[in-house]
Amino acid sequence: MVYCRCGNQLGAQARFCTSCGREYSAAIEPSSSHAPAAQSASGAGAGSAPRTTRSSGPAAAAAGWDREYFCGNIESNQESWTYRNGLVNCERGLKKNMGFKWTETQLTADATEFGHGVWDGRKAEWFFPHDDGAFWTMIYHPQQERWENTQIKWRSAVHWVWNEQDAGNARIYVEEGSGRDSIEGADTNYVKTGDVPPPVALFVAMFRRTLALRDERIERMSRGYSRCGKFCGGATVAPVLCASCSAQGPTCVVCGNGVTGNLTPGKLCKMCAIKKLFCARCGDRVGQTSAPGYLCGKCPPLGDCCKMTYQVKTM
Repeated sequence: MVYCRCGNQLGAQARFCTSCGREYSAAIEPSSSHAPAAQSASGAGAGSAPRTTRSSGPAAAAAGWDREYFCGNIESNQESWTYRNGLVNCERGLKKNMGFKWTETQLTADATEFGHGVWDGRKAEWFFPHDDGAFWTMIYHPQQERWENTQIKWRSAVHWVWNEQDAGNARIYVEEGSGRDSIEGADTNYVKTGDVPPPVALFVAMFRRTLALRDERIERMSRGYSRCGKFCGGATVAPVLCASCSAQGPTCVVCGNGVTGNLTPGKLCKMCAIKKLFCARCGDRVGQTSAPGYLCGKCPPLGDCCKMTYQVKTM
């Protein structure tokens, strides 16, 4: 049997410990002389704590794995983060001097409005206060060394690759072809040096991107839309939607709700057809990721153009 340093038994194909998130490369055999230290019943000081028989399970992780073993950095072109004894701090980047605290299952921020990360040993998720459900969800696939973005509330999925290197270092980078419509200028390559829990590296890599996506989503939801409504005549140009506006499947251009049953294609008038390469709802360039725009039963076609314009509502 192989055990993590926190005492949790590891499966044969395990990549990370399900209790503390430690990498499999840090695993040790039960008989190893590197077993975690524990305080003796007599209350020996930290500097003279004797080695004792290992205790297993999450309790051992909570007792001291983060204070004894992990210390490292995560960096990109725009960001520099440190990990020290369960404390994560932004040294350079969007939220300089912002701090987080890591337990074996959660990454919590000093400022709660920026959200928190949750890790269950296989699945990583990010939550914002007052939101319904996770903003995004990542599943780790050990055989592929890949974080699969199975759910995200705004724009298209962003998958990450975990590339292990020498001396415990690793690269975490956006999978080729992934997140093509994501936030412009977001870093796609991070380097982990030293001993940092892999889920922490993922949360850090997604942090700046997550805040930008959240802010953009809030701005879009605050818009007041109006329909062009001009008569289309014999126009045959169909509207398209970007990945964000069509993320939930077939979508009505006018109201933004999902469309089920019979799908009624929308139309663009001659003037709006000039902008056929832009999303008919939000106005973003669709690029290589687009979906047809439809009309739902509550937004009848009536031969009118369904291109939308908007104004941002003021609070």
